[in-house]
Amino acid sequence: YHVGLPAIELAGVVLNQLGVWVHGAVYLEDLADATQLNANLSVLYNGDVLHIAFAVRCSTNQTYTVYGRRSPAHCTAMGKAMLSDLPFYEVRQIIKRYGWRPRTPNSIGNFDKLKEELAQVKEQGYACDWGEFSLDTRCVGAPIRGRLAKTVGAISVSGPSNLISDERMEELPSIVRKYAGIISHHLGYNGLVHSVR
Repeated sequence: YHVGLPAIELAGVVLNQLGVWVHGAVYLEDLADATQLNANLSVLYNGDVLHIAFAVRCSTNQTYTVYGRRSPAHCTAMGKAMLSDLPFYEVRQIIKRYGWRPRTPNSIGNFDKLKEELAQVKEQGYACDWGEFSLDTRCVGAPIRGRLAKTVGAISVSGPSNLISDERMEELPSIVRKYAGIISHHLGYNGLVHSVR
């Protein structure tokens, strides 16, 4: 047995029903062009980041550029951006159910550190991955919000560490947040939206 074309067609129908994909995927190319990095779109699914769209501009870990690939949320910028909107007891339940699953020595591996970082992410409106999923990859992600102001997904830019210096990691959040804001606006979120045009 193998996956045939009907399964791909069904997947397309499901994705088109996801507002975050319909509106988010449109802006990934623009985000990738603005940064010359890979742009990624995901949702939170069973404690994981589920990658649903991407736009490639540079060579990087292939996990970021495969439809349907899952990654432990606490090891990624997009995952931390989405987890930061949940009450921490829910985050704790997710980790207890699915495990820490560290990917590199930089991966967060205890609740105190995770709680501290998610509080910072929530306050600043973006998350960073400093080689936590892949040692040679850095990433900046921001949450996408829906009509009720709840986080429904996330976008990010990612690339090899040699292309994303510490200084660049300070510049990227404002760009990523702008695109997250415009996508959120299309989903009915009435909060502050920055112009990207």
